[in-house]
Amino acid sequence: MRPAPDETRPVFRLMVALGLAGLVILGVGLAQFVTFEPLGQHTGVSARIVGIFDYDRVSHTVHGGNRDHFRTNEAFAAEVDWSTLPPDLEVGAAWFSGGFAIDAGGVGPATAKDLLARPVVPVNFGARRFPSGRYEFVVERFSGGRPVEVLARKTVVVLGS
Repeated sequence: MRPAPDETRPVFRLMVALGLAGLVILGVGLAQFVTFEPLGQHTGVSARIVGIFDYDRVSHTVHGGNRDHFRTNEAFAAEVDWSTLPPDLEVGAAWFSGGFAIDAGGVGPATAKDLLARPVVPVNFGARRFPSGRYEFVVERFSGGRPVEVLARKTVVVLGS
């Protein structure tokens, strides 16, 4: 009489393979975290975003009240108070759309002192209409040309007209 075939071997191999794939994914995630969020980089400094306002493309100024919703045909920009940061701190500000997938304009990196003359940071898609969705404005500290710490962030929603 022959012994019955072992039916657990394929399932066991599948579970080991899935476990190894999970460990590889975890390792890659930790490596990315250490690369883009280096340990010991937290300064405790925070930037002040005055607000998100209607933007005049001709005069390059903001006007009106602070808003968090815009229409696709309304230009908008953030205003940053760079004077709240140490003057020699290397910083930048950027707009992102689509969950940080699309760069939608920004300034820097430069020292906070150099950015004092550029408090208004418009969102820029190079068109008269903006795609609808969520836009994230992020002020970051840079080190070695790379963003290493988020100092402030603000989100706005652009709705279809």
